[in-house]
Amino acid sequence: MIAEMGEKIAVSFLKNNVITKEEVDVYQYGAELVISQTFATVAILGIGIILGKFQETVIYYLAYTFLRVYAGGFHASCYRNCNLIYLLAYFFINTIISCVEEEALYVFLLFVSDIIIIVLAPVADIHKKLELEEIKKYRYIVRRILLLINCLIVSTYLFVPKLQDEMLYAISAVCEIAILLIIGSIKNCRYYKKKGDSKMISIAICDDSSNVLRDLEENIQDYARKNEKEIRTFSFRDGSELIENYTGRFDIIFLDIKMPKMNGIEAAKKIRESDSNVIIIFLTSLVQYALEGYDVNAANYLIKPISKKRMKMELDRWIGVLLQKEEPYICFHNDNGNYKILLKNISYIETYNRNLLIHTAGQNIICYWKMKDMESKIASYGFSRNHSSYIVNLFYVENIEKNEVKLSTGERLPISKRKKREFMENIAEYWGKRI
Repeated sequence: MIAEMGEKIAVSFLKNNVITKEEVDVYQYGAELVISQTFATVAILGIGIILGKFQETVIYYLAYTFLRVYAGGFHASCYRNCNLIYLLAYFFINTIISCVEEEALYVFLLFVSDIIIIVLAPVADIHKKLELEEIKKYRYIVRRILLLINCLIVSTYLFVPKLQDEMLYAISAVCEIAILLIIGSIKNCRYYKKKGDSKMISIAICDDSSNVLRDLEENIQDYARKNEKEIRTFSFRDGSELIENYTGRFDIIFLDIKMPKMNGIEAAKKIRESDSNVIIIFLTSLVQYALEGYDVNAANYLIKPISKKRMKMELDRWIGVLLQKEEPYICFHNDNGNYKILLKNISYIETYNRNLLIHTAGQNIICYWKMKDMESKIASYGFSRNHSSYIVNLFYVENIEKNEVKLSTGERLPISKRKKREFMENIAEYWGKRI
């Protein structure tokens, strides 16, 4: 509802020539924030009046608002949920204060909350990253606000005892901010753990040439750094050495065929007696051994010397198999039925009659999700928001021309001023990992 109201306000400004088309996103975002904050303020103060605690509510509101702006923390997926959590938290706090009268408990909670805020703040939202300078600035402001609140609380208890009950609401606001910071930090940790590949990949390299071993190990570790993978490599000079140290811990084995003591074919047969799952990739300069490799269910057969490009292709393929048995997809329902669409097949998504239109190579499909919900689900898979009305699969981006993004499919999509910086950072990071 708030998003729709913000959109209507921005569109009305556009129709009346108050703003330009490029400024619509900025004004829509600003309108949404104003509407949301106004609703929350009116609601919380109204509740305070109804409960006969207007003064306490004002103190709570001021302490909470000033800390919240700069401390950050957990944010719900939409304005409605965020405001609902805010109001429910206030009701809960009222209940606690009316039931608990132990001053020592409030002192303890304030002390613990202060420590949490000092250590954690600011906690950015996963969809809104903070630059280093912003973090330093916000941390400074948060600590000054926190110091001011604590000074007011202590001064009130010492010199104005009749306002002690009111100060309990300030303490409660500080405690609530601390809780939001903890939840936000946990949410961020889970997000980045999910985003990154937490599985450790173990790769064995077996070749009688020390030069080949060194080159392959360097290529694999270089790949790990560029692609943010956790990969351990183990080197062996002969098939017999590999068998002696084989415990089933390897995920992939690059195995030379021609070696002096035990060749690669013999070593592979020994391995297959106990391990039918490990990925075996043969390395050789002798093409005639290729057929023998298939007898031990070899995954592939590489002719030496192996280029970095070829090695990257091989690692992309087989690490992808290990980490993700099924390619990422989304499932949804519309009036025409149920859909399962691989993310790699989606070129871009746009808003369409208050819904979404998903563009693929074969068809365009209506989805009844909200744009923000879609973004939260697919952002970690190479998608980025270039406009309030568009999400682009970065794989399909061919070029950036001024305020437009050109896709390999031929479409040109606008880049809004509000989204441009973040979008350019995302595309730079995406392209950088693929150089």
